[in-house]
Amino acid sequence: MAIGLNATRKIGPWGTAARAAGGAAMLGGAAVIGIGVLDALMGLLVFPLAVIAALVIRGREASPLRLTGSVSCCLNLVVGAAALVLVPVAALLFYGTSLLVAAAAGDGGCEVFALSNVLRARDDEIACAVMTPIDAAERRARRLKH
Repeated sequence: MAIGLNATRKIGPWGTAARAAGGAAMLGGAAVIGIGVLDALMGLLVFPLAVIAALVIRGREASPLRLTGSVSCCLNLVVGAAALVLVPVAALLFYGTSLLVAAAAGDGGCEVFALSNVLRARDDEIACAVMTPIDAAERRARRLKH
């Protein structure tokens, strides 16, 4: 059962499977490389808290953040690639854990906001080059069935 918040953004079985597989692969990759204490602190505490802090500063009463265009997708790719180059294990831990949270929550969009959305009962989203097309294809398939 999904613990997501917005029925219009629920992911289907392919989106859930892609996030679960991607999250498991990233966490496995971090384990193979070797997880140090600093990596764990950054990936599981600092990165998620930075995202949450940025969204808290934006304000709880603000409308949900919607960064869904191609520019947002490219920005997301650049930031993710930079994190993977600069602090690969921490980035793998953050993104892997976030993907698993998104899969469990049934949350669409990019995994970056998955934890903050669950903890803050929000529905912020940013486009993701991999997950957004999967979610869109599943939404189209659901519409065609009805």
